[in-house]
Amino acid sequence: MQRALQQAFGISAENFASPLNVHHNTTKYVAKYERDKVFGARGSAWATNRMKLGAYQFNPEYTPQDLKKALDFAIAATTTQEPVFGVGIYPTYEKTPYRKLYNTHAGHLVRELLEIPQGKFTFLPPDHWMGTSHQQGEQCNWNL
Repeated sequence: MQRALQQAFGISAENFASPLNVHHNTTKYVAKYERDKVFGARGSAWATNRMKLGAYQFNPEYTPQDLKKALDFAIAATTTQEPVFGVGIYPTYEKTPYRKLYNTHAGHLVRELLEIPQGKFTFLPPDHWMGTSHQQGEQCNWNL
């Protein structure tokens, strides 16, 4: 998915990546935790100015708090004079605070580009980057 976003939209940054899952073609990333700077992160996703990332994707932890807070940050970034483009990768949980926020701004500041049906997306195992993983990826059991 990250490669497709990079090719289609020129996305070069990841927000909420971890040192273990940042895409190998990503040129800059911020992690959930400031401490990941020692692994090459540019700091905490919560403290980073999105406009300095350029076009970016964000995929926060799938907790109600992180999903809403990340969407709040993305929407706030659209109120500046600087151009900003962020693509969020979210589960389609219907009755959550982030979905209410999304619905408030849908069609104006945020748009749903596509929905991946349950079972049609596979999360790679944590050690996939080593090329020697014996684990199978896990099928996503919700719409994305």
